[in-house]
Amino acid sequence: MSDAKLDLVLKKLESMENDMKSMKNEMETVTNHLKKLDTKTDYIQSDVTTIKDSIERIDHAVNEDVLAILKTIENKTNDNDADIVVLNNRLFKVESKIQKIIG
Repeated sequence: MSDAKLDLVLKKLESMENDMKSMKNEMETVTNHLKKLDTKTDYIQSDVTTIKDSIERIDHAVNEDVLAILKTIENKTNDNDADIVVLNNRLFKVESKIQKIIG
């Protein structure tokens, strides 16, 4: 082969080598970006898990609070019902005595 052809082949090989180095650098950049994304994804997953746990604790606490409030209301209602029964009995006795007096 002639020197011109060998120079042309050599230039093409050097060009290909430079292209390969450029591709390698770009691949390393992409790999680094993927690693960062992977790390961010891990942080996000951790945050989501923490949020889910918090929601479960809040939900459980709210349920307990609602049950306690309902129990308190029920107890007060029962106390009031008993007071009303006592008052009704007293009123009935007073009305009976008034009826006896009147006539």
